[in-house]
Amino acid sequence: MTYMNHIPGVWAREVVAMVGLHLPLVPMKHAYVVTESIPEVQGLPNIRDHDASIYFRVQDQSLCMGGYERNPIVLEKVRACDDLMNLALDIGHSFTGF
Repeated sequence: MTYMNHIPGVWAREVVAMVGLHLPLVPMKHAYVVTESIPEVQGLPNIRDHDASIYFRVQDQSLCMGGYERNPIVLEKVRACDDLMNLALDIGHSFTGF
């Protein structure tokens, strides 16, 4: 079995294409809010309300809050990130068994 870490985020389709694979992901714009440091949130569980399409999750010592839009903006093209693409090329060379 072959494993792959999801490092590239919004650039995942382009990075995976570099090693000859197709990844059926669609990048979308997503708005969220991150609080200032609140040390007491560390260790708390993430919460998602499927009915209200909102979530709260811990991000280091901050709380990240966001929602899932009913009509999201799909990103057909994502601005290239040279550093990420160079990293992907380096990682791609280490993949074997595809």
